Amino acid sequence: MAKKKIKKEVLINLPAPLSYNSWVVVGLDLSTSRSGYAVGVVTETGFEVIKVGSVKPQATSPIAPVWIRSNLTGKGLLAEICTPVVCSLLEEGAGLLLCFEAATPRNDFLSGSRNGALTQFFAEDSPLHKSAPAHILFVNASTLRSLMGLTKTGSGNKKENIAKALTFVNKDRFPEMDTDACDGVLLMMMARWTSALLMGRIEDVPNNVKIRLCDATQKVKGKGKRAHLVVEGVLHHPEYWTTYQKSTYGVMSKDATNPKKKLSRVDFTI
Repeated sequence: MAKKKIKKEVLINLPAPLSYNSWVVVGLDLSTSRSGYAVGVVTETGFEVIKVGSVKPQATSPIAPVWIRSNLTGKGLLAEICTPVVCSLLEEGAGLLLCFEAATPRNDFLSGSRNGALTQFFAEDSPLHKSAPAHILFVNASTLRSLMGLTKTGSGNKKENIAKALTFVNKDRFPEMDTDACDGVLLMMMARWTSALLMGRIEDVPNNVKIRLCDATQKVKGKGKRAHLVVEGVLHHPEYWTTYQKSTYGVMSKDATNPKKKLSRVDFTI
């Protein structure tokens, strides 16, 4: 008789609670064609979905480069996200948590879309500057599918995604959810659960999500001189969990007409 395998208990390292009483959470499924989004508000008493939809830049001809389309998408998303309710909450001190799909190393289109969108989100006159710092979460597509229990491939994939998204939002209120907006909803839920952890409301987070975000298990990656320890949980990876607020950075430059080898510094605020 085969011995029953005993599941090893996962060591959890929860993030320290932050002093926000409410959060604006945004899920963003970016693309160079159509991008989905979903916006919600988390408070100490509950969660409300504010807006769900998608945007599509018109400059989608082969002539229009990715940087134009991505910046157009960023402007469009910013206009949709910054409703009067959202702007009012940010002015009152709510936290801001943006959740994106993480780009794989060779996915230049997704990286370009993300960078263009973030450039617009935090442009000089953006209302999102009202929350400082902004918190940004990146989730791998495979991780999202696993946590959401999604298994379909091919043509059945999007139908399954829409069906799953509709378990989190009111179908009567959002009857025309498209195949991009549904992914925005799923990413918004990751932001919603992350914000719950940051509010100390662990009971609001599904156990599999809590483990994936906060797993403190350490593993060795690489060999020889490249060997290094990594922590499994998404919130322990600075490339997946980061913050942004307006800061001053220096750029060092060398004028080829200047005989001196010394570099000159110029400061910029980003």
